[in-house]
Amino acid sequence: MGWYLDLVAPLTSPAERVNTEMTANQGALLAAVNQPDGEACQGGGTGRLLGLRRATCAAAFGNQR
Repeated sequence: MGWYLDLVAPLTSPAERVNTEMTANQGALLAAVNQPDGEACQGGGTGRLLGLRRATCAAAFGNQR
């Protein structure tokens, strides 16, 4: 029993990834999500904090796509 979440996979750049351990805090799972610019092995890119409610996999806080 459980759930999974597909991260966005754009056509023109490397896909988002979670490469750190998730943290549980007050009923939510938190993970740092990052997406490299261009080549996945080079520096640079964007990151965000992904928060999911453990019971439902719904967004734990607003402004998530």
